[in-house]
Amino acid sequence: MSSLQGWFETDDRDTRLGLQVLNSYGITRDVELAFVNITHLAPHPDLTPRILQQLHQRAISRLAAEPIAGLSLVEQFLDDDPEHAELPGPSSRIISSTIPDLDELLQGGWKRSELIEIAGPRASGRHLLLLHAMLHDLAVNPTHRALYVHSGSLDVQRCLRVLMSIIEGLRSRGASFTREEDGAHVDTQEFAVDILRRLSVAQPTLSPQQALEHVEAELGRTDIDESLALSCIVIDPIDALLGGKILSDKSAKGYAMMVTFMGRLKEIASSAKDRPVVFLINSGSAPSSSTNSASGVSPVSIFPTNLPHPSAPPPSALRPSLGTTFTYLTDMTLWLTRADHIWTSIGSSTTPIKTRFVIELVRSRRGESGDGRCFNR
Repeated sequence: MSSLQGWFETDDRDTRLGLQVLNSYGITRDVELAFVNITHLAPHPDLTPRILQQLHQRAISRLAAEPIAGLSLVEQFLDDDPEHAELPGPSSRIISSTIPDLDELLQGGWKRSELIEIAGPRASGRHLLLLHAMLHDLAVNPTHRALYVHSGSLDVQRCLRVLMSIIEGLRSRGASFTREEDGAHVDTQEFAVDILRRLSVAQPTLSPQQALEHVEAELGRTDIDESLALSCIVIDPIDALLGGKILSDKSAKGYAMMVTFMGRLKEIASSAKDRPVVFLINSGSAPSSSTNSASGVSPVSIFPTNLPHPSAPPPSALRPSLGTTFTYLTDMTLWLTRADHIWTSIGSSTTPIKTRFVIELVRSRRGESGDGRCFNR
């Protein structure tokens, strides 16, 4: 998805005039030109049918997927597979979820250049899981950095508390953190603040194109240490960034913009030198009443979001927002449910009870899916 203005620099005069006419029609991006019915456009002396047809075909070709040879896929697989890596390095980099049972299910963790959808209703532990994974990766890998693309405001104090908890947990298991210059032990809060300097935060104005620009700008930064690798990118929330247009009118144009955005995001993650893991935080929504009744849509999770009163009707089936199309544009979908209400407390009423969550691997390109794990925080 790119602006038609970028075509002005190299094209001839007729093409530039044609693009200016399209701009006056409100057609400013290649995806808009590709999906417009050109026979319905008003005639204009500066936009001949021949030029219009050429521009239309060019827009379609720009959005088409690039072919890739099978040999290239094999080479990429060998590069990604830790079993074929002679020495540990960036090609075998994996981000741990910090939950041993989940890491086992994920064959070690999340692999580089994967697009990971983390979905669930509000207060389901999505942000908690992701913050622990991202900040743990920064804490144990001093050459890693991260980008958090947030349409709202990221709670820095919460990040600091989570990171300090991670550092204390690592120290309790024997890890030692010292200053390079004098070998002295580093204060937990001081060390956490230093780690957070490797976390960049961007705030797009609910524009998919602007979010991509933030990602590309972060990958192309030259004002930082060259040894720092961008290990992960977080886009939160992806449904707010993409969903407004798509969910409101369900137009072909809206879905085309979503597909184009995700294709470009995958291209960036796969072709960049660092090949970061991209996490997409998504919410849960109930299917429309007509869809729910006609097709008997079942919930993604086997665990209810809450327990209704026995006399109340069953709750609506929740599924990731943006629909099935979005899920199949990612490499993996995890569904989280807050499930502490499912288990009854054990012991006295004064015993503190940790919040309990269930993570279910709904779909994965690696093959394994349909399993779940429980964790407490």
